[in-house]
Amino acid sequence: MEIEQIDNKVIIKGQLTIYEVEELRQTLLTVMEEYDQIKIDMQKIDDCDSLGVQLLLSAQKTAVAQGKDLELINISPPINRIMKAIGFEVI
Repeated sequence: MEIEQIDNKVIIKGQLTIYEVEELRQTLLTVMEEYDQIKIDMQKIDDCDSLGVQLLLSAQKTAVAQGKDLELINISPPINRIMKAIGFEVI
């Protein structure tokens, strides 16, 4: 996985699995300290396991608790299918 941060936007490339979640978690915590609106660009994610989904849900919960806005953008088709399969409607 490759993570790129441009201001309040976090771009993830590759896989979001058990092996990568800690690195992304640290990046998201840092971004949440600096910005009130956070965007996670998921266009280049080609695989995501349950821990990846759990991290995204936890990040959303943390953002809401801190009065911040976290938005998933450019969701790739494989991730969209995973999210729908587990009951999340991705817009």
